[in-house]
Amino acid sequence: VIPTGSYPFSIYAWKFTGFHTLTRLVTICENELVAAELPDILENATNARYGDFADCDWLNLEKLQAARLMTARTEHKRDVSATIAFKLESLANTQRNRVRSLEQQIEEAFKDSIRRMKMSELETVQENYDRKVKEIQSLATKTEIYTKLLVNGVITVMEG
Repeated sequence: VIPTGSYPFSIYAWKFTGFHTLTRLVTICENELVAAELPDILENATNARYGDFADCDWLNLEKLQAARLMTARTEHKRDVSATIAFKLESLANTQRNRVRSLEQQIEEAFKDSIRRMKMSELETVQENYDRKVKEIQSLATKTEIYTKLLVNGVITVMEG
């Protein structure tokens, strides 16, 4: 139960980049219960004009958002780094198996034309592997959370 009172809030769009792009709406409010429940509260709310909210401490809400963002960035970068490590290991395992198979085919080839074809295929496999590794590693530098303030507001909870 949220106590009666007025609660300034901000809603931000956070865009996560990395392997997948994801946008999340984030509610910032000094009262954590209001922040957590705001989407549900707004479904049943009514509009009202109660005067000037210029005295609201929007800067404090901005600081709260910045603190949450720092934590989220750290977690997001850690998660993307773990995914990168997993993908690189998986790619390396696949590469080792493909190279081993092609090297065996080159050794067992009786005709020079087949040997050359398999050697060319081996070169292509290596080039593709190098390209994929660079693509995956480049995602680490593109991992970020971009924010955009969507709205500042004040919700007033009244009895009854």
